[in-house]
Amino acid sequence: MNLKKSVKIALAKKEIKHGVLAEKMGMKVNTLSGILSKNNPSSNTIGKIAEALEMSASELIALGE
Repeated sequence: MNLKKSVKIALAKKEIKHGVLAEKMGMKVNTLSGILSKNNPSSNTIGKIAEALEMSASELIALGE
């Protein structure tokens, strides 16, 4: 799974930018970028990102496969 790719695709589909996602998650863009660059994000992290994108974690993961 490539979380960075999944998020990139989800953002494009929803026509929002990283900054908007970071704001929805209550963090700075740099923090979000750091999270997305990690190789093994926790299921909790994936869930929080999916929730902010108004989708399920499985939908988010599927985008990057």
